[in-house]
Amino acid sequence: MRCKSVVATFLLLIAGCRKEAREGYQRLAIPQFENLTGEKELDWWGPALAELMAAAATGTPRVHPLRVPSWWDAPAARATHILHGSIWRAGSRFRVEATLENMRRGRVEKVAVVEEQASAGPSVLADRLAAKLGLHARSVGSYKSEAVRAYVEAASSRDPASLLEKAIAADPAFGLPYLQLVRLRAMQGDRVAVEALLERARQAGVDAVERIRLELMESGYRGDAETYRRALDALARLTPADPDVWQALALRLLAARDIAGAVRHLQKALARDPQNPFLLNEAGYALAYAGDFGQAVKLLLRYRQLLPSDPNPPDSLGDIFFQMGNFAQAESYYRESAEKSSDFAASGSLLKGAWARWLRGDRQGADERAADYFRQREAAKDPLVELRKAQWEYLTGRSRRALERLRQMVAVGPSVELQALASAFLAAWSLEQGDREQARRYAEAATRGASPQARELARMSLFLSDAAMSPQELTRLAEQAFPRPEETGLRETALAYALLLGGHFREALSVLNSLIAKSPPSPSETLPVMLAWAALESGRDPARWLQRWPVPDSRLPNPFDFLCWPRVIYLQAVARETQGDAAQARALYGLFLGALGDRPGHDRERSRAAGKAGS
Repeated sequence: MRCKSVVATFLLLIAGCRKEAREGYQRLAIPQFENLTGEKELDWWGPALAELMAAAATGTPRVHPLRVPSWWDAPAARATHILHGSIWRAGSRFRVEATLENMRRGRVEKVAVVEEQASAGPSVLADRLAAKLGLHARSVGSYKSEAVRAYVEAASSRDPASLLEKAIAADPAFGLPYLQLVRLRAMQGDRVAVEALLERARQAGVDAVERIRLELMESGYRGDAETYRRALDALARLTPADPDVWQALALRLLAARDIAGAVRHLQKALARDPQNPFLLNEAGYALAYAGDFGQAVKLLLRYRQLLPSDPNPPDSLGDIFFQMGNFAQAESYYRESAEKSSDFAASGSLLKGAWARWLRGDRQGADERAADYFRQREAAKDPLVELRKAQWEYLTGRSRRALERLRQMVAVGPSVELQALASAFLAAWSLEQGDREQARRYAEAATRGASPQARELARMSLFLSDAAMSPQELTRLAEQAFPRPEETGLRETALAYALLLGGHFREALSVLNSLIAKSPPSPSETLPVMLAWAALESGRDPARWLQRWPVPDSRLPNPFDFLCWPRVIYLQAVARETQGDAAQARALYGLFLGALGDRPGHDRERSRAAGKAGS
């Protein structure tokens, strides 16, 4: 317990003798106030004052309030400042003291004291206190004590819903309980109750911040993307210091492939929460998508510094260097990630490290690293490990071995599902082999699978196995094969593959551009490679689509990756040659030939690469 008069006077003096100096944005932790009245009946005032102070400060231009359980939880919330206080009784009056401390500098910035008649309740005291501390973005003084008490007691209740209902009934304009109760009813799947609550909040005229947050929840619940966008924009104006809002805006822009806009919003989020490791990771990837690899690496090194034992930061750094084409550095970071956790992300760092080694021209070393990956997947009892082995063999130029492995799976696979998946892969690869009839037979066998992946691959291969047609005929057939509105992406993907395989590159460009405009960027995306291929074959410069190397995806293997690997190596060689880097182009042409191995087709590319690699 503190000696209130001495401590308060001392803090007031040192705060008053110092010039106020706030740097950047504040993350203000607010633990519950201490009840020093000695009256247990007033314990609810502690969390009530904290909640009300956080509500009052919400919308302050450079302060983001954070409710935390206690002082000790402030560092975990990455707080830069903390507001702590206590409640005293003096006869019929309540006295609330609060101290604002800068945690980075270890000093007190402000102290405030307010007094009111006990009957005024915590809302009036919190409102006055927020004004004295310069944290008064909106008024909270009118909220009824009965409503506030029910709201804070709901947090520790076994039946929070009834207390939240009580809070709303006591003061319909008090917005905070609506938010909690809507979340609760939505989790319970009670759509009727959610709709009724949202309508009650609208009728009650809750504060703008809670109203917009309810709109966000409602639009998300209904899948209304446009209303969700407008609500996010409004919330950014109402709560400009909230990094979560800027992060959500950035993710929305990334989904719409507005990479520059996403980077701007992520930078705003980081300005408000610079030590957030997950923001650093997201911003690092976004900067890489924008082509700013230097800044991406700087952010991810900070991320790695914040989480030194976590395998994800070095894995992310590996992804950035892989996209840059710096495969030696990528392999080094993937190895670091695997050393920290060999089973992280289904051992994906091991597989990506194998690919980085392969692209350095070390086939034996790459196979050794791939073998480590397969051993990890076998130990994890991954049912797809044989598919993964076949994928590795096929894409690295050993197609005969890969095809034989899959035929064995079809013949004696441990389950119908795996046999169907193996058939789907064989169907796709038969298309590259130029055997459409065989592709159809395998695709029909794949329809026995029950998994979405097997069925989708079977439908795709059945469509692609039809005889070569004109672009117009292929478009009509795609609409028949994938007629449902929700299959637009699948239909356009199938059509793009058909146009590429049929040599209709100009028409493929249009479809691929439509697809990529609706596809969020990712480290492993292959659409840019297909666009570069179609552009080159159409007599256009493919360079804009070759700014990043695609990182091989270690999740579900995709048999149609044959469209991009090793073609991306050839395309990068052409780009280097165009830029005048003859030595790098020659090395890449040689690497392309090695990666092709016994793969069929690619005759013109193979011939050109052979001439260039030997020149």
